Amino acid sequence: MLFRERGWRTIAAFQTRNVPHLGHEYVQKAALTFVDGLFVNPLVGWKKAGDYRDEVIVDAYRVLIERYYPRDAVVLSVLRTRMWYAGRGRRSTTR
Repeated sequence: MLFRERGWRTIAAFQTRNVPHLGHEYVQKAALTFVDGLFVNPLVGWKKAGDYRDEVIVDAYRVLIERYYPRDAVVLSVLRTRMWYAGRGRRSTTR
């Protein structure tokens, strides 16, 4: 519904558990040259020790969206869930 209201017919989606870095910025800006809008979906919630804090991730994306990306071209929607890591089949229980 939100995309339709904005008139977006094509959308690129980007999901991450980290703060944005140059590679993320590059991929996202490149996507915006091909689509009507960008949907950024950072994952926040339980992660392993040493991962970025949720508020740092969300605040960093807010700054990019408000000050850098084209106005009204990006939607930020946070996904609150546990991070599942590949590897030995164990899941993270740290907050």
